[in-house]
Formats: sequence, structure tokens, C-alpha cells
Amino acid sequence: MSSKLILIIVPGKDDRAFYKIFLKKTFESQGLEIIDLDQTNYREEKNSVIARAFQIGDESPIKRSSVLKVIFNNEEKVVYLIIWPTERSVVDKTCEVLEYQSGLSSPSINYLVVAEDAEDRDFKERLDSLEDSLHSRRCMKIKKNERQGRHHRIYVLEKPENVRLILLVQGVEQGLDFITKHAIEDYVLYPYQEIIREIQTNCPKLFSKIIDSKYSHKKMALVAAAYLCYKNIEEFFYNALNEKELEALIESNDGLLALVETVIMARS
Repeated sequence: MSSKLILIIVPGKDDRAFYKIFLKKTFESQGLEIIDLDQTNYREEKNSVIARAFQIGDESPIKRSSVLKVIFNNEEKVVYLIIWPTERSVVDKTCEVLEYQSGLSSPSINYLVVAEDAEDRDFKERLDSLEDSLHSRRCMKIKKNERQGRHHRIYVLEKPENVRLILLVQGVEQGLDFITKHAIEDYVLYPYQEIIREIQTNCPKLFSKIIDSKYSHKKMALVAAAYLCYKNIEEFFYNALNEKELEALIESNDGLLALVETVIMARS
């Protein structure tokens, strides 16, 4: 059995929850077997996979990661997905991983995915900012730009050798006119705009207060989750994202499509 490793670095716990659920449901819908290594009985395998990506010890922050195992061709090929929430230290942790991998005789990860919210920047500006931040810290060297889209860029690196670096910007550009900042919460709000309009109609004072407040996108996502009787955003993601919503999200942000294609490509 051959295996490949994709490390996905994300800002926080809600991002980790989204990508775990998004990837799990996407590949299950394609008839693939997905094993959640966060389950207690897979702890040894999970720790072994994480240790391939980065130094692991009792206090290592990468231990907060979730790990999925995607099985292709009756276990002939396996792709491991590590989703690491970095507590808003995306660039710092990316550089630590790149430097660690560069110090190995041969890199032990195949793909490094770095996801960041667009916030109040446009998507190209955020991609430029991510790339510039990594360049300024001299923690990588690009061999070639492989391809790019509106919400993502893919590079083949010279340092660490032949690792592919994928930059993703999170958010939905069109259709969410009531918020000015774009982030992971867009992926909750975008498929459920009718619910948002219902909240606006039934609770106009609350709606206005949220829109005018700091972190309005986060607060609106929490209100939408509560409105539909979910206790948190993670539960909202898990229960609400069906195949139709997944397709809508992939159409809204080509970075999500690039991530799905990366997992498929990794099996070869």
C-alpha cells in the first residue's frame, strides 16, 4: 500500500471543522471510503501520520489537528489529510513546517495547503499577501507556478524539494451583500441565504445590530445555526451540508475545487 500526505493549515477550529466535514462528505458522495482517525481506536495511526508532517511531542500544537484517511482502489492507495488549526498563526506555522521539511533528507509531505480568510481584502490581494509573507520569511523557494485561479494558487517548490504549495483564500465573493468581510463563515451563510432573509424579516433589530457589529460574519453564522436549532457552527456544518450545498460551495470558490482535485491527484 502506498500513501501520500496532504497537510492543510487553517486559521482556527471552525475552519478545521469545515474542511473535515467538507472533505469527508465530498469523497463519501463519490463512493470512497473515509476513515476518521480522530476516533480513539485510531490514535496510534493518527500520531504516526502527524509525526510525518511535523515534530510531535506532548505540547506540540499540531496535535490539535484532525486527520482523515481516504482510501482508493481497495487500499492500494491511501491519502492522509491533516487539518491543523493554528489559532490565527497560519503564516508562522507554515514557515515552521516548510523549514522542518527542508531539513529532512527527503520531504515527508507531498502537498502543503495554506488557507486564510479574505477578510476585508479582495481575493487577489489576500493571495498576494500570503505569498509575499512567505517569501519575506525566506522559508521556501518556488521552482515554478503550476496554475492559479481566482481563489487559489499552486506552486511546485524547490525548497522543500518538489512539495506542492497550495494557497487558498476563504470566502464567497458574490451573493452575500449583507457582510463586508469574507471568511470561513461564508460557507455556512452562502447556501442558506433564505434563512438569513427570514432572520432579517422576523428579527430586524437583531439583524441590524449584528450587521453593524465587529465580526458580523461570525455572529451571523452563529445566529443562523441557533435559528436552525444547532448548538454550534460545527454541528451546523455537519448536518446542513448536503450534496447540493457542497456543489454550490465548490462553484462559489475555485479554491475548494482545487483542494478536491489535489486529493484525487495525490492518489496517483
